[in-house]
Amino acid sequence: MNKWIVPLFAVLAALLAGIFTYDSLPAEMAVHFNAADEPDNYISKPIALLVNPVIILFVTWSTFFTLRFEKDENKRAKGEATLPSVAGVVSLLLLAVQGAIIAYNLGYDISASAFAAFIVGSVFLLIGNLLPRMPQGTASWPKLSETAHRELARFQGRIMVIAGFLLIAASFLPKAYISPILFTLLACFIIATAGKLIGIVRK
Repeated sequence: MNKWIVPLFAVLAALLAGIFTYDSLPAEMAVHFNAADEPDNYISKPIALLVNPVIILFVTWSTFFTLRFEKDENKRAKGEATLPSVAGVVSLLLLAVQGAIIAYNLGYDISASAFAAFIVGSVFLLIGNLLPRMPQGTASWPKLSETAHRELARFQGRIMVIAGFLLIAASFLPKAYISPILFTLLACFIIATAGKLIGIVRK
């Protein structure tokens, strides 16, 4: 049950934030923004305030549920040691997203691109630090040897940590620079990971 403490706290905090600000929020809330930081998608207030709490619960449940398919007891134990940290941090980040959406719709000046860069950078830092310690799942594809898996995980971890720091730093730049940097770093990560994986498989 302890692994659910942070996610449930995040759900409760998100719901309370919605309840306390409900009367001050517009009937249609902006929940998505384009590259120019302009809202391009609105949904009704009740749904907007419930989406993130539901996502927090679903992401947490699905994260823990995947362990049931792990047949290797050692890998399952390692997963149980690391996944609660992932679920907890992701829950808090989704709570921050909920707070930013509420704040924007209350009239506060919040840059969606800067916030997105900061959140993605934080996720990259988290996963980049945990990835080398996470075992290869039984259902993982492509199936690599343990040595190859560790090599790929260490490579991905280093790249994600570097990209995470750069994205967080980019969130403080002028708006015009943030989106290009965000998409460039994501593309570089995907290309670098694919290249490393191809190199490992061909060995």
